[in-house]
Amino acid sequence: MKTELTRMKLAATESRAQLEALEMEERKLLKVISEADSERLRQKKELDQVTITHTHTQPINGRLSGTTRVSRYQQGRINR
Repeated sequence: MKTELTRMKLAATESRAQLEALEMEERKLLKVISEADSERLRQKKELDQVTITHTHTQPINGRLSGTTRVSRYQQGRINR
């Protein structure tokens, strides 16, 4: 009976050690998930900023290309 008790205490100790290891692994994984979420949000903000910048510059580029065509046309008329 005493050996049975000793064996059960050893099994309980091993179980506690495994549980602690699993809890530590869970904390590590939660940290990785948190860091990945933060990085995803940072990249989304950056992408949104690039999209906004592109939206604002696209009409400007269109106007510039139109102005360039007019300038070339006028320069061609002057050179004749």
